Amino acid sequence: MSKWRKLFLLASCLATGFLTSCDDSTGSSSKPGADPALVGSWTATENDSGVTTTFIASFAANNTMTLQVTSSGMSSDATATGTWSTSGGKLSMTIDNETSTMAYSINGTTLTTTEDDGTITAFTRVATPTTTPIVTTPTDTTTATITASPAFSPSAGTYSAAQTVTITSTTSGATIYYTTDGSTPTTYSAIYSGPITVGVSKTLKAIAVKSGTTSLTSSATYAIKASTTTMPMDANLLGSWEMTQNDSGYTSVVIATFANSNVFTATITISVSGTTLYDTTLTGTWTTSGSNLITVTGGESSTETYSVSGSTLSITSASDGTTATYMRTSAVSARAISSSVVLQTPGSSRIFGIDLASLRK
Repeated sequence: MSKWRKLFLLASCLATGFLTSCDDSTGSSSKPGADPALVGSWTATENDSGVTTTFIASFAANNTMTLQVTSSGMSSDATATGTWSTSGGKLSMTIDNETSTMAYSINGTTLTTTEDDGTITAFTRVATPTTTPIVTTPTDTTTATITASPAFSPSAGTYSAAQTVTITSTTSGATIYYTTDGSTPTTYSAIYSGPITVGVSKTLKAIAVKSGTTSLTSSATYAIKASTTTMPMDANLLGSWEMTQNDSGYTSVVIATFANSNVFTATITISVSGTTLYDTTLTGTWTTSGSNLITVTGGESSTETYSVSGSTLSITSASDGTTATYMRTSAVSARAISSSVVLQTPGSSRIFGIDLASLRK
């Protein structure tokens, strides 16, 4: 007969009145070892001579235990209490001065006990029911200070031209922080100090902060769709043109691309002995008027005289009168110097309003 069975029969006897005491809590006052992994309830079922017994062993952190037995051979459930302890991989349980000791191991939700005669009993942890505590919130009779979320003017929408946007908060004295890339602003973001010019489509976000309170984030998306009206363009200029210029040991390579819809791109690379010192791409617009080529990049407008002869484009600077010669090319990167370009020494110091000499410094 297993030691668990003996404990179960003891609990049964207590339940049927054959024994009058099952509380072993009056033992030694010194607290024995208690494996915290055992704390909780475990259940197992055992069949013996046609009798099915289900038992639940509950171990408390204070070394007390409860053994509940339900058996097909009993008219009612039995419950007994006692003490438990662990030491060196052994589990000892005492109910009404009857002590049983056996080896034990825990693997996840399974508790396995092994008795001296090799009898093994497997238990399954009983899930602990969860309860939702009732929380009583005291009534706050104070008036909370709320920082009003920022507002944008004009409001978000689609516009045909650049917009000047102001950001305000109805909370007096609040500091407004904002972003223009769609990211969520924090107190480390830019501080609003005046109107913001929105020239291309973007999303503005802002918060207002005062006395340690932060508003909800406000957001406004502006879609700038410029007029589709096409300015005059000389079709002979359409495509890419390349120029290489050697001046005082510096090699400057410029690739200018004139596209439809008046889109203009200029890639400029400056190097010395094969080492790149400067590499940038300018974007803007272009138009022609008579013999004048007008380009706008970075807000700076440049007007120069031009002429096209076959695969050669000549551009004369309005500022210094020098002429730069470009050859038509299919190149898309200024790093590769085409053998067909004209090497100019020296040449125009200004390219589409950009002073090449200043970039070499």
